[in-house]
Parts: sequence; C-alpha cells; structure tokens
Amino acid sequence: MTTFSKTPLSKAVRAAAITGGIALTSTAAFAAYQEITVDNPFATITSTGTFPSIVMTDLDADGDLDALILHNSSTGISPYFGASAVWENTGSASAPEFTQVRNQDNPSYGTGENITLNPFVDDFTGYYGHPVTAADYDQDGDLDFFGGQSSYASSGDQMVFFRTQSDAYGVATGADRFDIYEGRDNTAIPSAGNPFYGTQFLPSAGTNYSYGSVAVGDLNRDDAVDIISTDMNNMRLFMNAGVDTSPYGGFNIFNEVSGAAGALENVSNGYGAFGTAYYGAPITLHDVDNDGDLDLIMGTRFPAPMRLFRNIGTASTADFEEVINTSRGIDVTSSGWAFPAFADMDNDGDADLIVIALDAFNSNAQSIRYFENTTPRGTTPAASSSGGTMSFGGLMIALGLLLTRRRK
Repeated sequence: MTTFSKTPLSKAVRAAAITGGIALTSTAAFAAYQEITVDNPFATITSTGTFPSIVMTDLDADGDLDALILHNSSTGISPYFGASAVWENTGSASAPEFTQVRNQDNPSYGTGENITLNPFVDDFTGYYGHPVTAADYDQDGDLDFFGGQSSYASSGDQMVFFRTQSDAYGVATGADRFDIYEGRDNTAIPSAGNPFYGTQFLPSAGTNYSYGSVAVGDLNRDDAVDIISTDMNNMRLFMNAGVDTSPYGGFNIFNEVSGAAGALENVSNGYGAFGTAYYGAPITLHDVDNDGDLDLIMGTRFPAPMRLFRNIGTASTADFEEVINTSRGIDVTSSGWAFPAFADMDNDGDADLIVIALDAFNSNAQSIRYFENTTPRGTTPAASSSGGTMSFGGLMIALGLLLTRRRK
C-alpha cells in the first residue's frame, strides 16, 4: 500500500552534519521547520481531553484539509460529547480556518459549511484505542485509523482498528471498529471484515501494555501497510506478508521482525529503556531527511524532547538509528504529552509539522503547535508519512482531473 498525500511532501535541503549522533551523507538533508505562533491556524481549536491525537484529512471532499481531534476522554468537547471532534476547514487549502462541527443534531449548536454533523461521534469512544494514527490501509481512497493504548487497559492488549466509510462522493460517513486482539488464538470465527483477525501486535509476555502506540507505513515498497508498535518496554516491527487465504481468511498476515540485523537493532529496547517520558509515546512515520524512505518520530508522554530515529537503510529495507542531536529536523521539546503529525497546511507542496500537546500538570491546557516547513523549493519531494493527508474524495478528484486533461 502506498500512503497517500494530497500534494508532494517535504523537499530536500542542504546536506548537514550531525554531531553527537549519526553522521549524515551529502545525499540526505533534514527538512527545516519553523514554529508559527502569531498566525497559527490551530489556535482557534478548543476541544480538549486526555491523550489527544490529530488527523488532517479532507472529510468533505472540498479540496482542503479538515481536522479530526481524538481524545481518550473529553472535557472541552462538551456540549458536543464523545471523544472525537471535527473542525471543518472553512477557509482554504492555503489559508485554513477551523470551525467546530456539532456532534448531535441540535439546531442550537453550530455547524460547518459542508459538514453538518461529526460522522465519527459514535466510533471513537471508550478508554482505549488512543492515540490514533492513520493510513489508507485498504487502498480505497480514504484514511483508516489505528488506535494504540493510552491507559486503563483492562486486558492488557486493547489495540483497535477503524475502517473509514464514505459515500459515493468521497465524503466521510463513519467508521467500522475492529478489536485487533479478537481471535488471536485462531479458535474463533472473526467478526465480518476484521482485517487483523489472528494478529497480535502486543509486547513480549509479562510486559505492561497499559501504554502503547503504533505507526503505520509501507516500509518495503510492496504496496502494503507495515506496523511499528511501542509500549513501556519495547519497540516492535511487524511486516505485512499478504492476505490469508484459509476458509476464514481475508485478513492480513503480519510477521514480527526481530533479532540481529533487524530494522530496530539500533533502537533501545527492554524494560525502562525509553524512560518514563516515552512509555507508549505517540509515534509516526515520515521522511524527515528527504532520502526517499520513512523515518520514525516519537512524541512524549511527559516533558521531554521529541525523538527522531532516522532510517539509514533503504526504501525497501528499513534500519532505524536514533539521531541524538535534532537541531536540524525535529527539534521540539514538550511540556507534557506531544503527538506529532505531518500535513501540507499552506498548500505549498511540502508537509508541515503539527504537534498536539497537553501540559503535564494541567490536562485542560491543550495546545496545537504549528511548524511550517521552510525547506527551499525545487528539490525532489520525499516519501509521505504514515499520517499522510489523503482526502476522502481525493481519489475521485484526481481521476476527474486526469480525465479532464486527457479530453483536452
């Protein structure tokens, strides 16, 4: 599966040498990000709650990016209820402005221009399945969602997949939820359509999965989603090996890759290896150094710098190694929880960095920090991230433009 984005993402800049970490070659250069505070388009978003995630995507197929905000539990979403909030882009693709869409059909509450009600109001609920990352898992032109585990795990393995539903025009209408741990011993018939039946994205036996996160992306260019998971103790890689063809098949098979010379060989693993600030911290995949493969970015649970694991392998064989000095690339220190995402917010052809954060000592002090990609133009665009900005109507729009150009 190729992770889609509406426009080409970040482009290469000058070669840079990193001291205290890995050395960069002349063919790899970090994208440059500058924080925008005065004209931050996300400053108007007020929905708050615990363990927030943000996904930027075109929910109403109008050509610009809307914001889907997800929380483990909600506070500032009231009187809208639920753990999800949709903020429609009522500005433009290059100058976004966000208006919250109501979660219930009540005329006394406001609405966006094109989206009347939040289509996900009944889907992202409960105390697990957060934080959330997104990718077009089934290649149908819209983003699907993978939920981790932020807290309150009752069975220690509650990871969730949400397959997006959309109408004939590419407008989002809701999501079907599947528990990834369902039938992991292969003794029960899976619920209809669960693509992860029999799959276990869990830590080693005896470890704690009260906190966990997943990043998704195509790590070997076989057009299928691969998954990296992290918890309190370990980071693990699961490569997509294709679709099961048994009588109860139809779900994808994922094989864990571990041991010497593996993609995570140079990534610290084991009890307490990441430190408290990074226990189950949000992770995402994105090409930060513009060398054509996906790098791994780790957010935080408590005040600490965000971390970057550069892919020093190839586009088809991942090999991650931490960059200690992040003064180029990702250089963000959080005041608590920090969830990283990438999307082209100014419609200039590269992906900007968005960090939704909570203060460690005030769960209502949510902020969305916006870092504009200031990489010089005119160089080769990099691969897209696991949280890419695929429009729900993007596939149909692209096909229509192609047909129009052919007619001319």
